[in-house]
Amino acid sequence: MLRLLGGALLLLGTLLLGRYASARLRRRPKELRSWIDALELLRSDIAAMTPMPEALLHASRAQGCAGVYLESVVTTLERENRMLCEIWNEQLHTLPLRPEEQDRLRALGAQLGRYDAAAQLRALERCSSDFARWERESTDKSGAEAGLRLRLIGAAGALLLIVLW
Repeated sequence: MLRLLGGALLLLGTLLLGRYASARLRRRPKELRSWIDALELLRSDIAAMTPMPEALLHASRAQGCAGVYLESVVTTLERENRMLCEIWNEQLHTLPLRPEEQDRLRALGAQLGRYDAAAQLRALERCSSDFARWERESTDKSGAEAGLRLRLIGAAGALLLIVLW
């Protein structure tokens, strides 16, 4: 009876692990979409010559991790007397993004608030187009990979159960 309970718990644990990995893959396109939305809000405000703190505050209303990040940047910018690019780069490590995505945001942070509006708009456009490409790639891969990971981890759990039985 104890072996049966242990086997059931082992199988349940691996299935839950598979569901977690699957959910993470499915959540990624939404996170990237939140960045695209935030960057578009920021771009429209800069094009309208809105001051940078107000533009960042407006963009922080985007859903997801982008909004949380930008709100944190705005709060720190209001509280401390430092350059925007310093605060921007300092808080990048908190984001659940891949290194190339963080590098693109780091390059954007170096442009924001330092150069004329045209240069900032070009940097925002490059960043937004890269995030749109990553979102398309992630959407294409997420459905198939999520199901595959779920099945593979479930199969690994079943195999482990058979070996330990």
